[in-house]
Amino acid sequence: MTPLGRGRRTVSFTVHQLGEYALGGVAVMQSGHLAGTPQTVIALIGAVMVAAAAVSSGRLGLVHWIPPVAHRVLDGGIVVVAGASPWLFGFGGDVAGVLLAETAALALLVLSGATRYRAVVTSRGTEPTATPRRGRDRTRVEDAGRVAGYFAGRAASRGPRAAGRAAGRVRTRRRDGRTPPG
Repeated sequence: MTPLGRGRRTVSFTVHQLGEYALGGVAVMQSGHLAGTPQTVIALIGAVMVAAAAVSSGRLGLVHWIPPVAHRVLDGGIVVVAGASPWLFGFGGDVAGVLLAETAALALLVLSGATRYRAVVTSRGTEPTATPRRGRDRTRVEDAGRVAGYFAGRAASRGPRAAGRAAGRVRTRRRDGRTPPG
């Protein structure tokens, strides 16, 4: 856990995934003590928690399909469904089912609120590393690849903006009558 801001503690995404696996497992196991609709709904909520942790691209993810930032949105959806499930699915008078659903929603909400979904950038006074010059370590092909990548990155970031500016200039000139239409 690392401090962030005024006394707020954060956990890494790896700890979040571990907690989500645990919450989902507990929800599935505790659903065995219920009967009927609450049993099915709580088991599904637990399974979805485990599945969400498994398909995320953190260290403990099994499949790496969704990035941690998208996982945060998924957690919000799980919290809403788990919190509203007693009313959505009509748990009736099953107090244990309502308590279990609300506890799972609250625990996931607290865990999601304390999770750092991106890597922390530290601002330590470190010496900048010099870029290695071409020598025995790198070939001309590697240098050409670096240069091509540099220019491709510049074109990707500046290309759409430059195209928009050019289109705006053409429109302005046509409006002012400086360029014939067509």
